[in-house]
Amino acid sequence: MAPSGTSVKVTHRIANQSLFPLEFAPWALTMMAQGGVVVSGFPPRGHHPANLEATNPLVMWAYTNLADPALEVHEKISDAPARCQRQRSTETRPVQPDTWAAYLLNGEAFVKRTKADPSKTYPDFGCSFETFTNRDFLEVETLGPMTRSLPDKYLS
Repeated sequence: MAPSGTSVKVTHRIANQSLFPLEFAPWALTMMAQGGVVVSGFPPRGHHPANLEATNPLVMWAYTNLADPALEVHEKISDAPARCQRQRSTETRPVQPDTWAAYLLNGEAFVKRTKADPSKTYPDFGCSFETFTNRDFLEVETLGPMTRSLPDKYLS
């Protein structure tokens, strides 16, 4: 915890305790209480015709329902409540230098940030941030880059 204020830094450490090298991406799940709303930002937007190349994908799983009225997509952000009408839905964001999501509940905000490295490979079509919602809960998820770990080595 920070010496003052409300900032908390969480460091995840992973150990390869197998007998052989492994390749994986760290995946940190934060489970949120029911009743709030998650808000996450898109990468900076551009203008036509100055920005003609695609800049970011929206990655979805087969069970994602973009027609769910609980999901709102705006120009710069999207949001979804923790108790959505859909059975399961995952909405993801691509790698960007400063990935963030805010969970809003009872007048308070929990903000989760991660610094992604665009030069590295991330899982799930390049995502460093994902959300998962269903009728019971909401997850704010950060993903690290694909990493090769030798036996008996710790990563953080």
